[in-house]
Amino acid sequence: MSDYNIVFSPRAHQRMMEIADYLYQQNLPGSFVLKYLNSIEAWLETLLC
Repeated sequence: MSDYNIVFSPRAHQRMMEIADYLYQQNLPGSFVLKYLNSIEAWLETLLC
């Protein structure tokens, strides 16, 4: 992880929550959802930094 923080807009935050909710509704383990969302964060850091 970098020293920078990614700050999501309210809409982007809402979309991330919708993705998490969808994954939970698919009966995926919480650990998978967390790893998936962390991978999105890592991708964004690579893209933006």
